[in-house]
Amino acid sequence: MSSDREHIADPFLTSSPAEPANAWWRARRQVADATRELIQRFTESRADARQLEALAERIRGLTAGLSSDRETMGFSAFANEGGHGDNDQIVNEINPVIGHANPIAPPLEVWFEDGKCKSTVCFPYQYEGPPNYVHGGCIAAVFDQLCGVAQTREKVPGVTGTLSVRYMAPVPLNETLTALAYVDRMEGRKIFVKGEMYCDDRQVASCEALFIRWKEGAYEDIEGNSRFGDKA
Repeated sequence: MSSDREHIADPFLTSSPAEPANAWWRARRQVADATRELIQRFTESRADARQLEALAERIRGLTAGLSSDRETMGFSAFANEGGHGDNDQIVNEINPVIGHANPIAPPLEVWFEDGKCKSTVCFPYQYEGPPNYVHGGCIAAVFDQLCGVAQTREKVPGVTGTLSVRYMAPVPLNETLTALAYVDRMEGRKIFVKGEMYCDDRQVASCEALFIRWKEGAYEDIEGNSRFGDKA
């Protein structure tokens, strides 16, 4: 990563491709990477029904061998338990768009440069919507995440109120996409953010988002207690 890119290290709900906080997260990243590869290979596979049935049985066997306890999972559980890193590190692992340890995340690479939040992402076939193109909901998810990261640099960031996406051209699969977002203006508790997405030098989408700041004291309570509650 070039020196003019600034890694995101402090604000809540942001990410950079940082090292995992410990060996447990490193192992979970390995499983997530392997699962992403499995999903992609399955999506692209032309294996016959017999092979697929055998694969399903093998996967069920692996799933049965994993313990499951939903009470100990999720951001709040990880943060309150301790030993899983700080808030930013936990989000960096479990977020469904940027989470390195979340197998459904592409994931995005995110950084700040020239006062804007920028990212790159590539969507393989498991994210297909129209034939050979990325599902529009995936594009919206990228914008929501990127705009959210952009506005966390404000003293009191907010949560998404509205997100409007303009699709200018079909977004191709298996191509490196670049996107950026920046705060356009602020009005009281409202933070207005704009975003752009490109494939090579061609703009394929844009967005406008409105974020609503947390009420006074609520944001600090989230970071202190690691619980969201009805604070917005």
